[in-house]
Amino acid sequence: TSKTTTSKTTTSKTTTSNTTSKTTTTTSTTTLFPDHFKFGSLYCFALIRPGTYELGLLQMQHKRRTSIFGCDEYAVYTNSVFEIVPGVFTGVVDHNLTCDKGGEFGTALNLAIFESVWDKVVSDGRFRLHTWTIKVDPDCVFIPNRIRHVLGAYKKIPEKGIYLNNCKFG
Repeated sequence: TSKTTTSKTTTSKTTTSNTTSKTTTTTSTTTLFPDHFKFGSLYCFALIRPGTYELGLLQMQHKRRTSIFGCDEYAVYTNSVFEIVPGVFTGVVDHNLTCDKGGEFGTALNLAIFESVWDKVVSDGRFRLHTWTIKVDPDCVFIPNRIRHVLGAYKKIPEKGIYLNNCKFG
């Protein structure tokens, strides 16, 4: 197995009349996942908004090892670092996670949010170790073993990948 560590170091310098002080803060997140996965593996991730019911849902799912926590590897993203459950920290996306509602169905106009999330997924790079990457809403009923069965029909994946959509509206 390999240890994936994400660190962020912030240095600030304060100068007063005759004194200069330097403060360095390092935030480090370590996740222990293998560095190789078999064909058919699932990398699942979710985006949550801090201070909402979604945190409680993820905590319950983690306890039961269901939803994204039943995948071969998982990540939770939001706009700040915090601990979901002991040892599981969020990854940070560069967005305030707010958007307007509109369109024919009055849905969230959240394209910019998810572009930021996908940018983070790509920059983290862990998805590349897996056959499938799945974005899961925290309040979605997602059963990894059922999707494994469906995806098992794909014995060979084209180099450009495959996009599967479960919604007729896109």
